[in-house]
Amino acid sequence: DLHLSLLDEIVTLPVDGIILDGDWGDQRGIMMGPDRWRRFVKPRLAKLYDRIHKAGKYTLNHSCGNVSEVIPDLIEIGLDVLQSVQPEAMNPYELKKNFGRDITFWGGLGSQRTIPFGTPEEIRKEVRRLCSEMGSGGGYVLGPSKGLQPETPTENAAAVVEAFLESQGVRIA
Repeated sequence: DLHLSLLDEIVTLPVDGIILDGDWGDQRGIMMGPDRWRRFVKPRLAKLYDRIHKAGKYTLNHSCGNVSEVIPDLIEIGLDVLQSVQPEAMNPYELKKNFGRDITFWGGLGSQRTIPFGTPEEIRKEVRRLCSEMGSGGGYVLGPSKGLQPETPTENAAAVVEAFLESQGVRIA
């Protein structure tokens, strides 16, 4: 009820969508298990998503980790955008193949492996693949799965920014 009353105020803002935070998953799956999630979380989220949609806004939800078991449930109750697709926990290309016609995915560039420990060229290559495969047909927001971690080398952080700009046709000298 508190969240619904807060949403009544938030949906009056001049924005296109409202992002909620869940963090139901860890690397292995839904922390409370999918059955409990469906029993306790899903009905409440459905009410929040409904309130957001009735205001003409998009629903976005942050939940990192492996939440693949409940993606069909999220689609059923009206989630428009799932943020953060974490490739260390879920295969973004499989998600796109299985659910991409029904939901938009945000993320996909690995913040635990690719960005901190890959080479700048590996980062650029993965950004190109994400844009090509995940972006095919729409329904994708390019982004790292999480914020850049402290162990990320400066040249890798620069490669992320440059690769994102290059994906938009900006030439880097």
